[in-house]
Amino acid sequence: MNAFSAKLEQADIHLPPGYRLEFGGESAERNDSVDQLLANLTIVFTLLVAVVVVSFNSFRLSAIIFMVGFQAAGLGLLSVWLFGYPFGFTVIIGLLGLVGLAINAAIVILAEIKSNPDAKRGDRAAIVEAVSECGRHITSTTITTIGGSCR
Repeated sequence: MNAFSAKLEQADIHLPPGYRLEFGGESAERNDSVDQLLANLTIVFTLLVAVVVVSFNSFRLSAIIFMVGFQAAGLGLLSVWLFGYPFGFTVIIGLLGLVGLAINAAIVILAEIKSNPDAKRGDRAAIVEAVSECGRHITSTTITTIGGSCR
């Protein structure tokens, strides 16, 4: 679509008065879907912050969880850019899923560390053990999330 639009502009076509050129179809539908998705994203993000802060009763742990989410989104966008994929509706949905999986993993790991007294004190062996025990839960939720999103 971008290549066609560029060639159309280079052609310097002048339409008669009262006429206009619009693009519809899949491109217009995709733009509408992206606009609606981004409009609801603010509400979803606000609710997410509230639930995580209330669940952990800690702004510090919540900040760690959201830093993980931002890093996942940043690395996802970097990979989209590196491989030259166009940014669109599919990428946005994929990024939301990636951020969701990263936040889920961070919540599970932090909850396990918080419940283990040795790991909470900073014992490296206890932290490694706690994270290793979480691996099964994180893997199973990741597989079911990915499996649920495939058709």
